[in-house]
Amino acid sequence: MTFSNPLFLRLIIIYFFGIWVVYDIYQSFGESVIFGDLLQNILLIVSGVAFILIGIKDLKEYQLTKNKRSLLPLASGIAFVLTTLSLTYYQYNRLNSPSFLEASWSDGDWNGGTLDLKRNGDYVYSSGSGLGQDFFYGTYSIQDGIILLDRPAFDGFLTSRKLILKTVADTIEQKITYEKHLVMINKNGTENPLKYFRIF
Repeated sequence: MTFSNPLFLRLIIIYFFGIWVVYDIYQSFGESVIFGDLLQNILLIVSGVAFILIGIKDLKEYQLTKNKRSLLPLASGIAFVLTTLSLTYYQYNRLNSPSFLEASWSDGDWNGGTLDLKRNGDYVYSSGSGLGQDFFYGTYSIQDGIILLDRPAFDGFLTSRKLILKTVADTIEQKITYEKHLVMINKNGTENPLKYFRIF
């Protein structure tokens, strides 16, 4: 096959869009940016149209020639579609599995984050601003009432792998209110009252 071969050109187009879509979806698991969903949807639409047109061309050529090689672009496209669906299904289950505890922090401006501890022992931590977010995934355990994450630091806010659930009293307009906080524990083993998540 050469570059002037229509079959080869169809394969190049399928692999170009297929690899781009799979890579873009995989990258979105770790970070999201403003307008990222819109751009991804445009990519999926363009790729889908290209796949349909090439698939129709492959089937017509196969009917004329009975050459199974004519179906290579279509078969490759189907493989990319199945890979994309598998990745999407995997991420959906990872994000939507039942939660054991959800907590969040905010600096009062655009920046903030959410820690979602799943019942299956996994967690999802997202951190960022209105312009985009980074996502972290891992596992946790609970020992003697202390939540232990599988990594020591994530970003500028979550800088400890140890957290403890505390009930904190606060006085607002001469009324005492109680909030549940997920407080970070420093390397020296002391609680840091300035580093905490609010429980949903």
